Amino acid sequence: MSCDRISEALIYLWIGESKEAENISKECLQSLRDSISKIREKIKEIKANVEEEYILPFYLREKGIETEDLIKLALYELSRRINMFPGNSSSKNFDGVKYNVFYSGQKTIIRGYCKDCKGYKFEDIDRGFLIKLDGLIYGEILGSIKEDSEIKKLISELIK
Repeated sequence: MSCDRISEALIYLWIGESKEAENISKECLQSLRDSISKIREKIKEIKANVEEEYILPFYLREKGIETEDLIKLALYELSRRINMFPGNSSSKNFDGVKYNVFYSGQKTIIRGYCKDCKGYKFEDIDRGFLIKLDGLIYGEILGSIKEDSEIKKLISELIK
């Protein structure tokens, strides 16, 4: 099953890179497509014959639906939903960090991802904050930052 990178797809969506996420999810969908229809049919048959929902897990196991089948179904659904996110706001790269800047009314939001960054770091800045937690970067700044150099300076301070 080629769904090993599905967690990367969620990170790409989070920073606004939906094209990358779509490519990863398509790989996963293609690898699971054949087995999913059989699993769904089995589950529908079993569900139709079960009177009380709390008994469903027992009958699923009894009729041969394994945990692996349920995980495949969940991965397929997750990949399908990732694939539905439209649009692409291309992220920027700086010093090993992929990031995107969103302007939300009176706030500037920075979301990023650094593959090689580990640990936790919090930066309190004049008009907001930046947080790094095991590669994920999030920041909120009151007002708008139009200078790309100012954002790069904030990110470089955070990933030191």
